[in-house]
Amino acid sequence: MIRRPQILNHIVFVLILLFLCSFQTSFWFQIAGSVVAPLLWLNVILYVILYRPRVHAIFFNYFLALVLAPFTSMSFGSLLLLLLILTVSISYIKDHLFWSNTRYFVMASLGATLAFQILIMALSHWLEGHFTGWNPLARLTELILTPFFAAPMYWLLQSVDNLVSPDAVPEQGSRLT
Repeated sequence: MIRRPQILNHIVFVLILLFLCSFQTSFWFQIAGSVVAPLLWLNVILYVILYRPRVHAIFFNYFLALVLAPFTSMSFGSLLLLLLILTVSISYIKDHLFWSNTRYFVMASLGATLAFQILIMALSHWLEGHFTGWNPLARLTELILTPFFAAPMYWLLQSVDNLVSPDAVPEQGSRLT
């Protein structure tokens, strides 16, 4: 049963994702010009995967996909499949190798961004008539910038968890096995 602090936590995460998607799609280009925007939303998705139980992460990420969908040109089915593959893959890795700190989150962000780049090209090639092109400079820029923003986002999301629902400690996963 979901309690009020958890509902408030979900609402705050949705608002953060909405803000980050808006920032990434419109305001980023006012600041950085033609530099490709980092996948800021991916760090929110990653945090949910790492710090929530697997079933919760799958359903909450699907809900977050509803928020994310208007900000992307990716088909909704591809987006849902991509999030499912990412959630299951990262959860599997988390079960075997996990520790809760900023360095791990940044490394996981790098891995998730790389997996996203590969999956988006593969899924768009297999599922869509017009598939995503390979632009090495844009892909490399996203691969560098997304983990760069991971540390501040980790601190922000941890603060939200601690402030909004301190009694609902995020799932810590397994230790090294």
